[in-house]
Amino acid sequence: MATLDLGKIKQVWRGTYNNSTAYVVDDLVEYTDSGITSTYICVANSTGNAPSSSGTAHASWNYVAKGVADPIPTQSGNSGKFLKTDGSSLSFDTAGKILNIFHAVKTGKQTIGSTSWVDVTGMSLTINPSTSSSKFLIQVRGYGAPRDSVYFMGNKLVKVVGGSTSDCGTMTGTDSNRWGSHACLGTSNASYSGVPAYSISFDVYHQVSSTNQIIFKVQSRQGYGGNHAVYWNSTNYTYDNNNVEVGLSTSTISAIEYI
Repeated sequence: MATLDLGKIKQVWRGTYNNSTAYVVDDLVEYTDSGITSTYICVANSTGNAPSSSGTAHASWNYVAKGVADPIPTQSGNSGKFLKTDGSSLSFDTAGKILNIFHAVKTGKQTIGSTSWVDVTGMSLTINPSTSSSKFLIQVRGYGAPRDSVYFMGNKLVKVVGGSTSDCGTMTGTDSNRWGSHACLGTSNASYSGVPAYSISFDVYHQVSSTNQIIFKVQSRQGYGGNHAVYWNSTNYTYDNNNVEVGLSTSTISAIEYI
């Protein structure tokens, strides 16, 4: 009786493709080409012929199930980040959040008699930023006053980086007759009389470009000349009948670090 060779009556799974294995028709393999894993069927006996190259199948192989590139970017190094799309591709990004809150309190009265900028004691923050692109919202809240209503008290925020001090944020003051400040207290052309403690309140935004230490501090000056001081947390006239200071205030500086 004649023998009829029907060949394989079913496909044979051979696992991951091996370049040294001899494959025959109807063998199935798994192979990763350019980072994309697919399943192939052998259509002609083959040894040493990779199933595909750069997405094109070899003549000895056909695709059974062609894979696609993983649309999710690598998660390595992206802990705590979220996945976002620009409409055509995905990427990991950092969600906006508060990283740190820094706070300092100034107590007691400080008298400043200089027409040059002077550091306000207790109103400074020394910070090592958590990231090289951290944003900061610095909030100054306090009380102060010039000696009399005819005088002025200037207040501003400066930053110190690498030993260099510079103004922090935008301030008003445009010509030689005006010095810039974030908060100027007092009035002009007024009679000499005592003044109450004014509220000193301003916010400054700043974004760093490195993780180098930065110091935010408040400075003040008097704006008249001569021996005419300005005061923090008090006024020149906050005394009782025994010439003892009463009713002192408390001032604060805060910085919110966020991304």
